[in-house]
Amino acid sequence: MASLQIRDMPEDLLESLKLKAEQDHRSLAQQAVILLEEALKHGGRGSSRRIDALKKIRSRKIETKSKDINIVDLIQEDRRR
Repeated sequence: MASLQIRDMPEDLLESLKLKAEQDHRSLAQQAVILLEEALKHGGRGSSRRIDALKKIRSRKIETKSKDINIVDLIQEDRRR
């Protein structure tokens, strides 16, 4: 079986990987392989359920009570808070 060495891995990412491996009762290498397989299976874009939910949200139309809304005024008001 081939091997892979990862250099300059961020510490927080390594700690997250270690924690996940411990929770799943796997070695660090086993956990890394499983997570890579899952990511590649989904095209690196997350689960299909999450993608479907995002598509549904994006397709919703936003209704407003008034057509005279000035977006610039809303942004400025929000920034003053």
